Amino acid sequence: MLMRYISSIDSKICDVKLYLYGEVEPIQVHFEPDTLYFGDLIVGQIAQRVLRLTNPSAVVPIYLECAPNAAVRCYPKWMKLMPKTSIEVLVKICGKESSNYCSSILLTC
Repeated sequence: MLMRYISSIDSKICDVKLYLYGEVEPIQVHFEPDTLYFGDLIVGQIAQRVLRLTNPSAVVPIYLECAPNAAVRCYPKWMKLMPKTSIEVLVKICGKESSNYCSSILLTC
């Protein structure tokens, strides 16, 4: 699964990988909200948003792992999401000098 983010400088779409592991049935994860906005960040400025992930499965847990890049980190870095439960993930982004820093993250499955 990729979490996409859009550079506020050149509107370039970049990816943050979110690995999902599941067995028995297809994996589904609900994101709330589905887009995170961070605004214009200056170099070194850190912004953070909370993302809620929900596992709609009645029987299968999901293992998630965030693959960070130079600007984006998720906490916790990995998690086990039990059936019919939700977890809040803290997404932190740091403003960088390059044009690859993001002002928003679009989450897709």
